[in-house]
Amino acid sequence: MNVKSPNRVLMVIVFVSLPVVLRAQELTADVVIHRTHGTDTRAKLYRGNSAVRLELPEEGSGSGKGTVVIYDQARQAAYFLNPMTKSYAERLGPGAGGPIVSLFVLPKDSPCELLSHLSKGGTCQKIGAERVNGRGAEKWQAMQTRGGKTITEYAWVDSDLHIAVKWQDSDQDIGQLENMRFGSQPEGLFALPADYRKIEMRARAPSSH
Repeated sequence: MNVKSPNRVLMVIVFVSLPVVLRAQELTADVVIHRTHGTDTRAKLYRGNSAVRLELPEEGSGSGKGTVVIYDQARQAAYFLNPMTKSYAERLGPGAGGPIVSLFVLPKDSPCELLSHLSKGGTCQKIGAERVNGRGAEKWQAMQTRGGKTITEYAWVDSDLHIAVKWQDSDQDIGQLENMRFGSQPEGLFALPADYRKIEMRARAPSSH
């Protein structure tokens, strides 16, 4: 499976930035990433009570289904599905779904506690409040020094949903949720298809790029 590996600190800011919420608000949304260089990317998000499904485009296509990622929050297990070969790979542990999936997983701990990509001298803090697509959100900033260069990234955390609805990386690429629709999601969206075979390989987690 050709899924890009994570290389950004931003994507783990918001997953730990708020108190525990016991039940997620279920929804669907378009995940749109506007790039300063290159083609924009569109993916599809489904969020259930305790699981996330992200349908990612084929790499380089900009749209259409490529890899499907299912993240079971209770088990901290991620499944990377390849619809073309009807196969999947499994990863376990916190953040197993990768940074972009974690954007849409309810946080459990104090702000920035799980910033595994943030260097020891890095910082993370809430810097204000803004409205994103008509909804209230808290704006968070992460800063670190890497290779003598200061890297600054941002995430906007929805005040009611407690997930990211907008984010900006150090390349100025901006991602956001659009066309959000609220309502119960079919449990089958978050289940492994019975006719898929497991492959014993290390799946690389998707990033915002």
